Amino acid sequence: CWNDITMLYTKLEYLFLPATFSNSNYSIIEAMASRMKIIISDNILGVGAYINNMENGYKIPLDNLDEYVNAFMAFKLQDKDWENKNEDIASIYNKESVANQWLLKL
Repeated sequence: CWNDITMLYTKLEYLFLPATFSNSNYSIIEAMASRMKIIISDNILGVGAYINNMENGYKIPLDNLDEYVNAFMAFKLQDKDWENKNEDIASIYNKESVANQWLLKL
């Protein structure tokens, strides 16, 4: 049920998205808003541009399994403030921001 998606995201710690191609993947924005740690392939365009490698997540070549494992381990070992960075970026997509952006254009 769609109403349970928010609850599900709050229980998850990571988003792994080793996609072969994606131009507009809103699961990244949802994960950012939910303060998840994000590991994606470098084949994700559009929304993937919000992930700055090693700053607020990891972008990894699709065929490099070792780098995916290393990214996961780095998240486990580091004590960075990943969650707040991603939540700030995702906030431009919250209801109030979107409504204000569109209402200003009317």
